[in-house]
Formats: sequence, C-alpha cells, structure tokens
Amino acid sequence: TVWVRVANSEGCFRTAQLNLVVSTTQVSIATPNTFYECDNGTDTTDGIATFDFSPVQAQIEGLFPVGQQLTISYYRNEADALSESNAIVDISNYQNIGYPNTQSIYVRVDSDVDNDCLGLGSPITLVVEQQPIAHPITIAPECDNDRDGLFAFDTSNIESTLIGSQTGVVVSYTDQSGTALPSPLPNPFMTATQTITARITNTTSQDPDGACFDETTIDFVVNAVPIANPVPTQEQCDEYTDGITNFDTSTIESTLLGSQTGLVVRYFDASGTELVSPLPNPFTA
Repeated sequence: TVWVRVANSEGCFRTAQLNLVVSTTQVSIATPNTFYECDNGTDTTDGIATFDFSPVQAQIEGLFPVGQQLTISYYRNEADALSESNAIVDISNYQNIGYPNTQSIYVRVDSDVDNDCLGLGSPITLVVEQQPIAHPITIAPECDNDRDGLFAFDTSNIESTLIGSQTGVVVSYTDQSGTALPSPLPNPFMTATQTITARITNTTSQDPDGACFDETTIDFVVNAVPIANPVPTQEQCDEYTDGITNFDTSTIESTLLGSQTGLVVRYFDASGTELVSPLPNPFTA
C-alpha cells in the first residue's frame, strides 16, 4: 500500500491510498497424478468407478504464494476447461461416466484479483482397473466312510468354475485359520470339515496400492457315518402254529443307536417296504 499526496502552490492538498497487488502470472500444473479404482459400479465390466482426487487440491494450492486469491476448477475435458463450463462439483465423489476405463481431468486456476488464467493442464489421470469376480462354488457334502474325519474331495473343476471366462487373473486359497494353501488345490484334496477362502486377483494391475480382487468361500463338509449297532436275534415260540407271534421291540432302537444322537432310524421288511418308526411294541410278525 502506498499513499499519494497532491498539493497546489497554495499548500492545499489531498491524499489517496493506492494498493499495489502482485499477481502470479502463470504456473505449470503439469505434475502427474494418477488415481486407480476397481470397476466398482453396479456393472463391474463397464469401466466406470467412483474416484476421490481431492488430494490434488492442496498440491495445486502449494504451487502459488501463500494468500494468493485463487479459484481452482476441475473439468471433464479441455473444451470445458477453456470455456469454463460444466465444472466438476464434487471431486471427492466423482464418476468417470462417459469416459470409461481412462480419463484425463483438466484443472484450471484463475486469479480472483484480475480473472487471469494462471494455470491450465491435465495433471490428473483416472484409471479404472478390472474387477475380478469369484464365482460361487458348491461342494456336495461327503460321508466319512472310514471314520477318520477326512475325505478326499475332487477339486478338478474348482478353479475353472471360480474363474469362468475371465483372463488376466490368478487364484489363491487360504484355510479357515488364514494359512495359505497350494494353488491350484491338490486333487484330491484331503481335508476335514472346513471353510476355505478363494481369492481372484487382477494380474494386469498397475496400482501401486494393490490390485483389484474378489473373494468367495468354499465349504468342505465331511459328515460322520452313523453306526448301526447289531441287534441280537429274537426267537419266540409259535404257540398257535400259525407262523405269527409278538416280539418285544422296546430295546431295539436304543441298541441300534447306542450313545449316538441326531440320527433317524428307519425300518424296512424283507421286501423293501418301509415300516413305521419306531417299531410297534409288541411287534406282530
């Protein structure tokens, strides 16, 4: 701020304040910033994602002197930046609609003092990376016929089902304790009942923070095989010589099951016809 004094020969004068403002003329804002996101919309194959590129605001402001009166605007393309139209409203929640897979964001910096354009460029690149899909896997429960708690599951189709027609992906597996398993899974896969996690990861990623991935769980269920304990043969005299008599069935079911629980007993006659369960007592036969 300087002061101006104007006086005449009679000694009369007036003063005025004159403000001198130095404005930045032009600054390069070409420092590259690349933001990566997985294809995270409702359609994970359309190349559209939601980006937050607001961290560049402080970086651009840092290029100018402290206190500089600026307006920083962001645009979808160069034409909009030049005409100052259709500015991006929310740079923390922006979708690259209309620019699938890759988009360059243009930045314009204008002076609030004299409306000069102080900087114009496209230092922001948005990259949408492939979002793999881990297709669900259903493994039929198996019976533990040798009663060792394990079963050898056929895994020959697991990986191809997980991947489907996708390319540029790799599959990894972890058990329910988080320990890595071989990939692909051994075939046969000898295991007790457990749930493992299968992860499909994009192998073409350039994101330094990590590639896109998807996970699903696979349930391997080994069912215990019940034991049908032997029931002693019952013999009764044919008092009426008609080939029919009454048998006591009161201990048959408890003998069959022993200490086992959670089981259902079904009975069939010699011709394969199912009988009522439990057997009537007495059982006429």
